[in-house]
Amino acid sequence: MASHEDELQPPVGNGLESPFAVLSICPKGGLRGCNKAAASLLGACAEPAEEVVKRLLESMQAQGCQPGFAQSVTCRLPLKAGGTCDLSLHVCATQDGGTILGLADVTNLVEASEALRFTVSERERALEKALAAMREFLANMSHELRTPLNGILGMTDLLSITETTEEQRLYIGAVRRSGRDLLHIVNHLLDLSASERGLLTLRPAEFNLRETLAPVFESLLRLATEKGLGFEAVVQPETPNFLVGDAERLKQIIFNLGDNAVKYTRQGNVVIHVHPWTDADGPLAPGLPAAADGAHTLLVVQVHDTGPGVPPHKRDHIFDAFSLGEELLTKKHAGAGLGLPVSKTLAEMMGGSLVLASAGEDGTGSTFTCTVRLGTGKAPAPADRQAGRPGKEPALGSLQVLLVEDEDVSRIFAKVFLQKQGHQVDTAVNGLQALEMLAAKPYDVVLMDVQMPEMDGLTAAREIRAGKSGGDSEVPIVALTVFSSTEDRQRVKDAGMDEYLSKPVDAERLERALRRALARTRRAV
Repeated sequence: MASHEDELQPPVGNGLESPFAVLSICPKGGLRGCNKAAASLLGACAEPAEEVVKRLLESMQAQGCQPGFAQSVTCRLPLKAGGTCDLSLHVCATQDGGTILGLADVTNLVEASEALRFTVSERERALEKALAAMREFLANMSHELRTPLNGILGMTDLLSITETTEEQRLYIGAVRRSGRDLLHIVNHLLDLSASERGLLTLRPAEFNLRETLAPVFESLLRLATEKGLGFEAVVQPETPNFLVGDAERLKQIIFNLGDNAVKYTRQGNVVIHVHPWTDADGPLAPGLPAAADGAHTLLVVQVHDTGPGVPPHKRDHIFDAFSLGEELLTKKHAGAGLGLPVSKTLAEMMGGSLVLASAGEDGTGSTFTCTVRLGTGKAPAPADRQAGRPGKEPALGSLQVLLVEDEDVSRIFAKVFLQKQGHQVDTAVNGLQALEMLAAKPYDVVLMDVQMPEMDGLTAAREIRAGKSGGDSEVPIVALTVFSSTEDRQRVKDAGMDEYLSKPVDAERLERALRRALARTRRAV
């Protein structure tokens, strides 16, 4: 019989031609025997056979491979000719406690896997860079699109309160409506993009449902009245009034649905009903939790119109982005087909759904049903309710306001707007100039744009709060910005600003923001 030493001599030629080798290991770990393919493999290795066997057994133990189980591990061995080979180890036990090792050369597979992993990693890094570039681009586009829109809408608002003829008022109204339509499209595009990238977020907080929805219903009533339509919006008495959720997103959903209903209805009426879910509403959508559990309420919003309905061939795609309820060449209504997909995404993020409940034809109308899962809030104490009643607050009076805004049109609009509210206004065009003016004169409040040259608003706010302005470090600061994501709001808060006001600005929102900012520093007048 040939000795093991003779059998382990490397053959002439490529020692790794055979793809499968078998080693027999004795219970104490020594090599008991092997086939020719294994001998060729061991002879080609840079280490002695005993060291190779030891290395193989250590790899098994390190990777948790136990003899007698259908397991396999991998091991990399150095070769005499240079380089390495990768082996796949298949293990089984013998009756006397030894081990049989089956070895397969998987060097090419490992190299291909590593190359693929590297390619995937490179693609992921490239994708991350592309997404970062897209985020920066969208943020810039948000600013670049909303800034001129803010100027257009602001100036038309100012024109509307000046002395004008009836014909001029007609033109001003048309410009304002067109500007607001464009702003809605821009907002929908940004929301859709954020949704596709997983960046659309919610900001839950306690809110008063009826007070929250009142301005939405007023806006929709105005739109319906302009078209000669009837309009009804009812929050059923049994609906909880104090809830927890993202009130702004809820308003966005309801406005989108109501605006669509008014837009597509030529005659008749639009009806909105809001109520907690009951068995009469039918089965819940698959995957939704129970309607109510004491801590949550499933709110139902039904929007019905007497419009032409949704054609059968459009119903399966009505929630697709850029899908329109009418043919492109014959469409009679403005819109990019983004309101419904964005609303559906928001409803699902809020633990609910949005469905086309009925889609009649020939004037029988459509009904959209939206459900959102909201937390149960607590009613404020009687004293708080009395203090917070609308219409009971005294006038703000004349404030000393520092307006920091670099864009000419926005600065002119905001200054005139504030002056018409009775405030005294000084202006600065960047954060550095604002710090100098705060050091020279006390102000009741600062309205600060976020994006500015030389020193941006966030940096200026941090400088003010750190006492580096030389003026009052506790002066109320209201951020003015076209950005509106949760991350943007958090950056504003982290910089020490008291309030956040997205452009375009209107009188009601500005006054509320000023009151909240002043109240935080006990300076309300």
